[in-house]
Amino acid sequence: PVIDGVFLPKSPQALLRDGQVNDVNILYGANTNDSNLFISGEYHNLNKSSYISILKSMFPGQPEKLKKALELYPALDDPNDNAGRLGWLESDRMLCGQKQSVGLYAKALNKKGLSAFLYRFDYWYQSTNTCTAVSNYHPPELGCVHQDEV
Repeated sequence: PVIDGVFLPKSPQALLRDGQVNDVNILYGANTNDSNLFISGEYHNLNKSSYISILKSMFPGQPEKLKKALELYPALDDPNDNAGRLGWLESDRMLCGQKQSVGLYAKALNKKGLSAFLYRFDYWYQSTNTCTAVSNYHPPELGCVHQDEV
């Protein structure tokens, strides 16, 4: 976001840490495999070296985080599998970031007697592979992707 000093006087994280939030309960949600749809569309054949380069760019100057990411999401021989790994990594990073943000909201709101809730959506409806509208059908290996909860 653009911090303009008026509409957004500080970063969202700073506002949350300072307890500067509206006096309303919040419900925040995310899909388990949110990034998979976008990653699968962008990276069809991702060889090991390209996959590792992408991970290096995600963790610049953070060799321990890069090492951990490669332990949890190792590069594989099949280029199609690496795209899936990248989707899982991105989705997990997003979910962890959202959990941290909602935790900050919860701390600020609890002081006001209010609550913050986070849900994780894991299910998608599949009708038929003859209807290729993404919200209606996508390959099962993608999991619960962006917009499946709508």
